[in-house]
Amino acid sequence: MSANETVQNINPAVIELVNRLQDLSASRRLPAELAEFAYGVAFNYYSQGQYESAMQYFAFLTVYRPTETRFLTGLAQTHRQLGNHAEAIRLFSLAGMIEPLAPEHTLAVAECELSNQQTAAAFATLQLVIDFCKERSGHDAVLQRASALKGLIEKPALA
Repeated sequence: MSANETVQNINPAVIELVNRLQDLSASRRLPAELAEFAYGVAFNYYSQGQYESAMQYFAFLTVYRPTETRFLTGLAQTHRQLGNHAEAIRLFSLAGMIEPLAPEHTLAVAECELSNQQTAAAFATLQLVIDFCKERSGHDAVLQRASALKGLIEKPALA
């Protein structure tokens, strides 16, 4: 299935889920200023390598803003840094469902799969990213990284 077909055939249930998550009353109870403040604190903790503390803030933010992909990816990155690759994959996948035209989320899934030594899954995921990026312009850095990672996986097989 091509990237264009993927975008055109987004499951209506996914669209409905995103709409319902955005309509949750909890997402209206957190003012934007407080969300930005909490995000700043979470980002600072993450930048300092204090992943457990960062995770608490990112988790808080995802409760109140469950469709905000920067909060989801922040939480996913903290899980990834702590070695919780399965949870990171789940969160990056959710971010990818919310933003299907952002291949960065799928690339992050592949990187987690590699970290978790799921080489075959990572290879397939990287191929999806490469195919998507080749069909759509504007994702050169993602395409380059995905191609390089795929090349590293293929290299031992050729030796």
